Amino acid sequence: MKYLFAPLLILFFSCQDDEINPYNDPSLQPPDNVDTNYFSNESEISALHYNVFMPYCANSGCHDGNFEPDFRTVESSYSTLVYQPVVKNNDNQTYEYRVVPGNSAQSILYARLLSYENGVSVFDDNSQVMPMDADIVYDPNKNHPWHEQKK
Repeated sequence: MKYLFAPLLILFFSCQDDEINPYNDPSLQPPDNVDTNYFSNESEISALHYNVFMPYCANSGCHDGNFEPDFRTVESSYSTLVYQPVVKNNDNQTYEYRVVPGNSAQSILYARLLSYENGVSVFDDNSQVMPMDADIVYDPNKNHPWHEQKK
């Protein structure tokens, strides 16, 4: 009997009421102030995914998960771009990674987006500019007004 008393005593003192969860209130409503814009900083991967990759790259037959880079989600975009090895390089083997953060000159993604005025890709004479319907001209002197908006 004395061996039964000790476990019952421990069980009795270990039971207690749960703390009330302050967030488990059905009368709580979402905040009225929705001024947070998670996609406003154009240097963050979430903004690039939302504003560039999703509307222009993650299309059926392009980078929609059929092959890398995969632009379906922010996570897949990051993990298939940043410091990932290049699959198809140019003849000079200029690029080691698809994207090097903060260094567009070493990022193959940047080169694949640009073309010279005659329409030839900056990346390689035999490659197409991405996206397929792009009209982006190489601007080494940064004269285009877009460069002012980046600052």
